[in-house]
Order: sequence, then C-alpha cells, then structure tokens
Amino acid sequence: MPLGPAVQGGNLQRSDEVGTSVRHRADDEELVDLREYWNILVRCKVTITVLLAVAMVIAVLATFLETPIFRAETLIQINLEED
Repeated sequence: MPLGPAVQGGNLQRSDEVGTSVRHRADDEELVDLREYWNILVRCKVTITVLLAVAMVIAVLATFLETPIFRAETLIQINLEED
C-alpha cells in the first residue's frame, strides 16, 4: 500500500502489524485511520447485515404481537346558567 506524502516525509510512521488502526507520530500522538475502520466494516458486512435483519424482525414481531392499549382522559365542566 503506497504511503501518503506526510508519511513518506517522516512525520508519521505506519505500523505493519496486522489489525492496527492507529498511526503514531514521532511525539506519540495517535491518529485514527478511518480506512482501517472502513475495511473492518466491509469485511464484516454479512455479519452486520444479519444482525440488523434479526433486530428488525424482532422489533416488528414485538410491535405486532403486543396487545394494543388505548387510554384517554377527559374532564367535563358543566356551568349552570342562573336566570
């Protein structure tokens, strides 16, 4: 994988370890590499899709199988007219 200009210039050092999601500066400041997170999501897309589908099915079933409860409150005020 080609490195960007900032990395080639020596400001950032890329770790070659498998599963790392952080780049380190010389001063130990950590930067998040969003491409690594995107790659994780792409690799796990089947698992994520299945989990979302199961959650949606459970939510739909719970919604339709629950007994609906209708409640209302009202207050009637009657004023007597005096002639």
